[in-house]
Amino acid sequence: MKFKYFVLMLCSLMISSLIGENNIAMAAKPSTSVSIAVIDVNDIFQNSLVTKDLNDQLRVKQNDMKKQFEKKETNLRETEKAIEAQKSDLSDKALKAKIDDFNKQVAEVQKEARVASAAIENSYFNTLEVVNNKLKDIIQKFSQDQSIDLVLSKPQVIYRNSSYPDITDKIIEVLNKNFSHVTMSEVNSSGKNNLSSVNSANGAVNNSINN
Repeated sequence: MKFKYFVLMLCSLMISSLIGENNIAMAAKPSTSVSIAVIDVNDIFQNSLVTKDLNDQLRVKQNDMKKQFEKKETNLRETEKAIEAQKSDLSDKALKAKIDDFNKQVAEVQKEARVASAAIENSYFNTLEVVNNKLKDIIQKFSQDQSIDLVLSKPQVIYRNSSYPDITDKIIEVLNKNFSHVTMSEVNSSGKNNLSSVNSANGAVNNSINN
């Protein structure tokens, strides 16, 4: 749960930063009438189809990794039991060699688990960045199409007149229509992400929105 809230907070800050930059630029323009709207980024990342799909992919990868290392852990426990059973038949030197080898195996599995976990997390955030960038594009295009001059992040608004619309649901609708799925970037044996499939999907969605 902490990881999920951290992700939502990170995404909200990223989008809020963009909105803030646009607000400064727009505020600099002389205008007698400014069209203002608000948006709840946290709500978008919690309820859009693409982020739900991405979170499902994350859970699958995490569960697969858990099963993989549960098997390794079982094998290590069997090895430990075998060493314990042979202890009385081995010389001190032979026993020490087996224990040292066992400890080495444990350290290797622990390292593999850390690398695998970090790779999955990096893969998730890399793919989430694609979603985040697409959301920025959608907010900007929607605002331009609707002649909205200023978009404020809802959590930063203390008070707003009811005449200033909340466009969150409409942005979710556009995002769901144009970008409901993204494939979480694959991780190779070195732990590096392969973003080719994600970048291809990103390009395809760019074309869909622009048309």
